[in-house]
Amino acid sequence: MKQKLFTLFLALLTSVSAIYAQSGTCGDNLTWTLSNGTLTISGTGAMADYSSYTDVPWYYDRSSIQSIVISDSVTSIGISAFRNCSSLTSVTIPNRVTSIGRSAFNGCSSLTSVTIGVSVTSIGDFAFFGCSSLTSVTINSDAIVTSSYNLSDIFGSQVTKYIIGDNVKGIGNYAFSYCSSLTSITIPNSVTSIGSSAFYNCSSLTSVTIPNSVTSIGYEAFRDCSSLTSITIPNGVTSIGSYAFCECSSLTSVTIPNSVTSIGHAAFGACSSLTSVINYATQPQQVIDGRAFSSVNLSPCQLYVPSTSVGLYQTAYEWKDFGNIQPIRAEDTTDVSETIITPSENEVEITWPTVSGAASYELVIKDKDRNIVCTLIFNANGQLTSIAFNAPSRNGAPAQTQNAGFSFTITGLDSGTGYDLTLTAKDNSGNTIEETTIPFQTNKPEGIEDVQSDEVQSTKVVKDGQVFILRNGKTYTMQGQEVK
Repeated sequence: MKQKLFTLFLALLTSVSAIYAQSGTCGDNLTWTLSNGTLTISGTGAMADYSSYTDVPWYYDRSSIQSIVISDSVTSIGISAFRNCSSLTSVTIPNRVTSIGRSAFNGCSSLTSVTIGVSVTSIGDFAFFGCSSLTSVTINSDAIVTSSYNLSDIFGSQVTKYIIGDNVKGIGNYAFSYCSSLTSITIPNSVTSIGSSAFYNCSSLTSVTIPNSVTSIGYEAFRDCSSLTSITIPNGVTSIGSYAFCECSSLTSVTIPNSVTSIGHAAFGACSSLTSVINYATQPQQVIDGRAFSSVNLSPCQLYVPSTSVGLYQTAYEWKDFGNIQPIRAEDTTDVSETIITPSENEVEITWPTVSGAASYELVIKDKDRNIVCTLIFNANGQLTSIAFNAPSRNGAPAQTQNAGFSFTITGLDSGTGYDLTLTAKDNSGNTIEETTIPFQTNKPEGIEDVQSDEVQSTKVVKDGQVFILRNGKTYTMQGQEVK
């Protein structure tokens, strides 16, 4: 009898040890260990999927897991893998992971932030649902943002901040729709389009930064964003979709650039608080399928347009319904005299602000004899479209988009030489919007002194093919070293 009881005890002990094991396998080539609250997934390949989260090997220890370390060689997160790990506070998905299974992190109620790697192409339903403390999500995957995912169904509607990586090319249809706690979002310069219903019913969204790289804003893109107070649509956008900003009931002002040529039906419909529209287009835009400002009382609303176009707007369909049409105010323009010149020895960096209504920027550098050294033309997005130098050896570097405008470095200039830069912002018709001329001088090579000044007379001489400078009875090299 004692032997039987001892055998039974060993069997029970083995069973309990198996249940509370601190290591094991979780995929064909993956192992797991749990130590001091850290769950480590090691090996290569895909994690196993679990039809029930009670089948997960660390199920009985799930509440003690505070952090998860996933090997860079793991390629997928299994279905229900980390469900109800209630003490987990943050997680970073490795770059090699391509898929995150359904309900993988469902119910992780202490999770506050998540970073999605660039290689993730699919996320299952409710993957992060029920993560009631999750407020910040960083998405570096173009596929997740560009595809027609509804991120509120994946991460929940409580997320207040989404950070979009610089490699994301577009905002897909419905991407952030019904993200009711989202308060602000910055869209990176890599994004070229905002899809249909992309931010539909983001009721807490008060501000959004749309970069100059965006060329189209889709159907209902920001519809019913009831807390949005103002929007500036960037240069480069050519069309605004129907209902794009419809029912943005807190929207008081809109700025439309010269690049916009068509506006969809009810794009600004039912924007009941709208009091000011600034439209930089020299030709009134065509409204597609009806009225852009339907259900808006335009009588008390101000419309500001280019001074040469006031008459056109006063007779154009729908635009004529604005109660007061005036030339664009000085405070609504950007002064290109804010251009910053940073010269060095043989080059100059030019940084200039974005000008509302500008379809192109022309940069012309002339020498002190008024000869043109180079002419460069950029489009509204700061992309170089034309470059001409008066010497084949001179070249240019790619433009860099800045927060408030653009920056470009011109190389191949002469050192220690004075130049004039003329920067001209032009509209679609080639008319000048703003222009400024700024003199600058490139730096001299280190050690070089002025050859001639008011106080000292110097003479250049050439001896045995080498240039010397005679000054005050002494001989110097071009580098400023005295020759004994």
